[in-house]
Amino acid sequence: MPQTKHWLVEIALHAYPECREHLEGLVPSTVLPEAWQQVARKAGSSTPWKLAHSVAAAFGLETVDPRTALPDSIRLLPERLVRQHTVMPIKDSPDGVVIALANPGNQDVLAQIRFACSRPIILRVAPPEELEDAITAFYAAATAHETNQLGMLRWQASGTPINPNFGDQSHVAELGRRIVQEAIRRGASDIHLQPFGGGALVRVRVDGVLQRLMTLPINVYETYLRRLKAISSMDPTKDMIPQDGRLSLEYGGRNYDLRISTLPSSGGERLVFRILDQSKIYSVANISFAQAEKLALQRIAGNTSGLFLLTGPTGCGKTTTLYSLLAGLNRTDINIITCEEPVEYRLNRISQVNIDPTTGLTFAAAMRSILRQDPDILLVGEIRDAETAEIAVKAALTGHLVFSTLHTMDALGTIPRLLDMGIRPSFIADTLIGAMAQRLLRRLCPHCKSRVAEPLTAMEQFFQTAMQVRPAYRAIGCEICHYSGYQGRLPVAEIVEVDDRLRAALLDGRVDMDSLRQATQGGRSLEACTAAWIVSGETTPEEAFRVLGQRFWNRLHEAGGGTSVAGRVPAKPFTEGPGEFDRPSILFYQEAGWAFEVYEPWVARAGYQLFPAQTLEEIKNVLQTHGSISLLLLDLSTLGPDFRRILQQLYEALASTGLPAI
Repeated sequence: MPQTKHWLVEIALHAYPECREHLEGLVPSTVLPEAWQQVARKAGSSTPWKLAHSVAAAFGLETVDPRTALPDSIRLLPERLVRQHTVMPIKDSPDGVVIALANPGNQDVLAQIRFACSRPIILRVAPPEELEDAITAFYAAATAHETNQLGMLRWQASGTPINPNFGDQSHVAELGRRIVQEAIRRGASDIHLQPFGGGALVRVRVDGVLQRLMTLPINVYETYLRRLKAISSMDPTKDMIPQDGRLSLEYGGRNYDLRISTLPSSGGERLVFRILDQSKIYSVANISFAQAEKLALQRIAGNTSGLFLLTGPTGCGKTTTLYSLLAGLNRTDINIITCEEPVEYRLNRISQVNIDPTTGLTFAAAMRSILRQDPDILLVGEIRDAETAEIAVKAALTGHLVFSTLHTMDALGTIPRLLDMGIRPSFIADTLIGAMAQRLLRRLCPHCKSRVAEPLTAMEQFFQTAMQVRPAYRAIGCEICHYSGYQGRLPVAEIVEVDDRLRAALLDGRVDMDSLRQATQGGRSLEACTAAWIVSGETTPEEAFRVLGQRFWNRLHEAGGGTSVAGRVPAKPFTEGPGEFDRPSILFYQEAGWAFEVYEPWVARAGYQLFPAQTLEEIKNVLQTHGSISLLLLDLSTLGPDFRRILQQLYEALASTGLPAI
């Protein structure tokens, strides 16, 4: 078999010729489980076993489920060799020792196995992750009695080997620190440790998706869990009730809080860390909202009173958006108070009340007291019941600016939700200033993303059919993004600003969804905003479907005409950010420098600033620097005969901004 490509890629190219376009330029990870996942994904395999069957066929072998290994098979190979090379002895047969492995072509490993067995070996193929799980489960019992048989748990982040002894707390503590540090290094929001079949699976949630990190022998996990409980104000002797704890640490010059939760389950206690970066700086400018959504948020925050509601599932960035809005309004002459359950991040100059229903401090009770503290702005973590909704509306009616969250599918759904809570339509019309639905999409890794080319994947074809434009880029995967194809996240938002048309509908009693939609025509839906990011090459149809589900395809036809007009200029700027929201501005794209001199005086007389740009890079720099851009102005006479190609490039680059163009 030729060795010009990674051996897994060669096998996949032969087994799945229809996926050649996706596999040709692939450079898999040097870590076998990651390489296996990457190649399987590009080959269209929904499970790792499909690729395992192809590998077995390429070498003339069969596959085997490593969980079928006989209990006494672990005596056939030393644990150090098994863990180091991810191989698993299955059974001892008259014809030889049956060995499961993922790479049957590694002759060095085969030589070590033959030497260790001193007998003929019979090879079988299994996916590397399945092998790791089986190794942890089968060798855990033996490890409990042989404390030096753990083997080398190599930590690739530092390259330093750890060889913890179950009686040595310091080694287990160091292993725990390494897990947390690696999670932070990957940008994880959560760490999950879950017992299973004699071991514990360690996963981290990066950009909203769980990634496998490693497996631990059950004895190591239990030792670590007991120690963690002791140092985080939990009771190490209680393992049949849920417990919560908290720790703080400093890593990489930043301060982190770890919110820790344990949960008894049939297989043992689960452990979850929530990682909170207390050094994080909140600003709307730091969130990658499209330009149209930034301007809408600025207009909403410019109100001195009213109710603004943010909706979305857990983990969609609601807290970050609300904190960023507060940071933009946080001045010494404004009194801001929040009530949250729990308070996750500490904000300077803002009083934060930690809700605790067990002591009687509910959202409603806290808000009654807060209103006696002369606040200007209130943040209510969540409106859960009619009582809290009524107090929030009354606070908005009496001249306070109130921010809060609801659980609805979209922005407009906040109105029927408030109606269900007993709020009269006239009160909603008088107080509600805006509602926003938010989701987070993974952003394509800039280091490895690839231009979309034939053949298209199924979802790329669906998108092209619905939008009449091809997605710009697709996910590939590299070492920098841990072979996920994505790095970081970007928000998609659907914002409803309550204007005279919507107020009139509410006052007239036209509160059915069809009437409400007719009164709010012109804004971008979540699907339209998502489609624009896909056209701009920031994410993919696959990621859109992962986050939005079938709804994305059902409503995609709306996205084609979903680009909104920027409309009114902001009434009141945020206070943070250098020159962030000074006065309304226009971005002027030109190929020839003389045109700016013609348009600039005319635009200035209308009260606008004009910022010129002659390249796509300059356009992006202007948009990042000046948050007040509300219009893109083009002079086709300066673009020359190749203006159609230039317009197509501009469309791809700027579709996600939501800016109108003249």
